Amino acid sequence: MQIVGFAQERGACTTLRIKQPLERIAELQLAKAHIIAAADANTESLVRDSDVVFLGRAASDHVLDVIKRVQMFGKKVVFDLDDNMFDVSVFSPHYKDLGAMNVDFDDPSGSKIDVWRDGAGGFDVRRNRGLRKSFIRLVRQADCVTVTTEPLRKVYSRFNANVKIVPNAINFRVWDKQNIGWLGDEVRILYTGAANHFEDWLFVYPGLEEIQKKYKNVTIVLIGTDWRQATTTLDYSRIEVHRWVDFEAYPHLMKSLCCHIGLAPIRPSDFNDCRSELKWVEYSALKMATVATNWGPYKRSMKDKVTGLLAENDKDEWVKALSELIENKEYRETLGNNAYQDCKKNFNLDYAVDQWMNVFSDVLGIKS
Repeated sequence: MQIVGFAQERGACTTLRIKQPLERIAELQLAKAHIIAAADANTESLVRDSDVVFLGRAASDHVLDVIKRVQMFGKKVVFDLDDNMFDVSVFSPHYKDLGAMNVDFDDPSGSKIDVWRDGAGGFDVRRNRGLRKSFIRLVRQADCVTVTTEPLRKVYSRFNANVKIVPNAINFRVWDKQNIGWLGDEVRILYTGAANHFEDWLFVYPGLEEIQKKYKNVTIVLIGTDWRQATTTLDYSRIEVHRWVDFEAYPHLMKSLCCHIGLAPIRPSDFNDCRSELKWVEYSALKMATVATNWGPYKRSMKDKVTGLLAENDKDEWVKALSELIENKEYRETLGNNAYQDCKKNFNLDYAVDQWMNVFSDVLGIKS
């Protein structure tokens, strides 16, 4: 079997879902796998010689035409999607390219604040609706669609009868290095999140205000977005902010920060219900104890008081959960170790490659 994967950007989705699985498949000699980071003179011959073409997140009529031509030559197309592209948060920068309607909010004076207005700042409703139609045609045309969760499978099963779940998995050979540990009695609480997690952040920061007042030995560590403008009431002299790094460097950044507790708040919404438990998996790979919202992906994957703590989106619940972990080092280490064992077994790239091979074999009609 020969698989060609298109990984033309270095973000988390492409790396986790296409690049790393194909690299591991090739290393284990389960199949011949080629990764195309940029089209060149060899691309056409690689595709012509392949059995499966593997890509994700594309949305244009040009890509659809390419897929149709590939299928005319007997190649199978697997299309990977790890988000609900029909319900992107209005707080996400991706709404600019995927949003299909204007959005405004009421400000305290009673006037309207335009968040997204057709024709402003590159936001084009007509173009975006065209992209949505192209995207649906792509989903329908693929021989198989792969997703990360059961709710996401239900979303795309409306357009394609062959949707397979392959959960997100991480490369424990990279993540599984001993955390060097943090000297002294400081407790470090980590939150990772881009701007599209604004609504999630709103649930957790009031509890962090209380934690800062209650515990002087706590440092809050943020990776991704600096929430200073959105939450000015936190004491930023006790907060570290680290910008995103290349995805290949991300595990090493995480390890270097030596954090003890991970935060995974999530707002109940259709889009978030389709998300995976990846944030918890990454925290757990470093044996951190996680506090997460008792809903959606975390409720489905975590065992409360065994592999982490689940809390309702209520300030008092978050303060209580975080206080337990701050005050009881042995308890948080037990939760972190339990979660590490769970995730290393169930969200490990070395095992996930078997699931990917089952998908590729199935689409080719090969019995596993």
